[in-house]
Amino acid sequence: RGAEVLSQIGLVMILFACFLGCKVIKFVGLDGYEPIYKGDHAHEPGKKTLPGIFTEELFDKQYKFFWKYTRELFPDIEFTNLGEGHKFHK
Repeated sequence: RGAEVLSQIGLVMILFACFLGCKVIKFVGLDGYEPIYKGDHAHEPGKKTLPGIFTEELFDKQYKFFWKYTRELFPDIEFTNLGEGHKFHK
């Protein structure tokens, strides 16, 4: 069930670091659905389908909710995006 709630392990690892009390979290790898359609999946090369129940709309909602929740719950943590420029690294 966890994969249905958070589709990417990167999101889980960011939350894990938050709960561990990290003051600065640097991340990369939140690629979203666009690279998947191109077969450029982070850990499943050639995969061109979204996970199970996911749609583009659900992906978008998930990321918006994730960042809203994370920034509200952990306002003092500095997040550094090492993959700047990618849609889901906001």
